[in-house]
Order: sequence, then C-alpha cells, then structure tokens
Amino acid sequence: MDASLKQRIINEAYKLFLTQGVERTSLCDIAKAVYKSKGAVLHYFSSKTQLIDSVVRECFLPASELPYNIYSLSLKKDLNEFVNSYKNPIERVIDSFPNATDNYNLMYYMQFMYAANKYVEDFSLSYHSLLNQEEKFILCVVENAVLNQNFIISNPQYYSRQILEASLGQTFLRLLLKK
Repeated sequence: MDASLKQRIINEAYKLFLTQGVERTSLCDIAKAVYKSKGAVLHYFSSKTQLIDSVVRECFLPASELPYNIYSLSLKKDLNEFVNSYKNPIERVIDSFPNATDNYNLMYYMQFMYAANKYVEDFSLSYHSLLNQEEKFILCVVENAVLNQNFIISNPQYYSRQILEASLGQTFLRLLLKK
C-alpha cells in the first residue's frame, strides 16, 4: 500500500466533499482528482462511507481540535486578549479548508457537518466530546484569570460558556455577512 496515495485520496476527497457536497461527489470524481482509477480508490477504501469516515477522522475533527500552542498562549495573555484572539472550532475548521476561500465557507461547513453526522456512526458523540473539551479549556482560562488577574466573575462556568457561544455567534454572523 502506498501511504502517500491513500493520504492524497483523503485530501482530495475532503476538497471535493466540501465544494461539491458529499452526496454529489462520486468515487470516480475522487479517482479523477488523484489521477487514478476508481479501483485504486476502492483498494484503499472499500466504500464511500469508509472514505467519509477517514476524511472526518483525519481532516475535519483534527482541524476542529484546540491547537497545542493555545494552552501556552492562554496562560500568557490576559482574559480580554484571550477572548479577542480565541478561534472557536468552526473558525479553525474553516481556516483549514483547502482552497475554500470564497463566500461559501459556512455553507461548506454546514453541509459537511450534516453529511458527517449522516455517514459516520459516532460523529455526534465525537463532536460533542470535542465541544466539551473546548468548554473545559475556556473554563480553565477563566478560572486562571480570576485567580491570577484579579477578575471578579461570580459564575466562571457561565462566563466561559458565554465566551464560546459569543465566539460561535460572531463567526456565523461574519461568514453570513461576508461579501
């Protein structure tokens, strides 16, 4: 097996799934994108569902996760700086989209989320777990600010949830209004 070809198939499938939609992208489309036959794609992935699962696990979910460097950055910045520079999972995924620099990034994101939930058995659990980790991380940042920066916050858990929700709302608004 050629690991680089397998990765190219995953990467090209991700691009096509984003821009054409999962339903409208065939294995033949993916094979054409990697200059191979449909049989070559089937050699690595026995079905389209298996390929979708690999794309979700190797491209989409990792792009959604907190980047490693954010932990050290969160300790160095004050809370206001952190809130202003924080990128939520949606922004991180959209920033990772290959060649998706047009006004349809939010649509690409939403249709991919729908397809992932439809085709990947435990997708909603995986994504929910990712969001829980995100909330816990932000709560730690807020609690750290309360301890070290003399912020007075009566309910850090509520405040951290508000940071995440406000960030998500701003992302949707920015992407919807983008011209």
